[in-house]
Amino acid sequence: MPAPTTAEPVEGGPPRTELQELQLKAGQVTDE
Repeated sequence: MPAPTTAEPVEGGPPRTELQELQLKAGQVTDE
């Protein structure tokens, strides 16, 4: 099975929340 690419939950987590968490951890939170 190929890995999901767009708007698909990564590691069983919500896509948008996952991205936001990654940005938060990276220290670059952008209000889009």
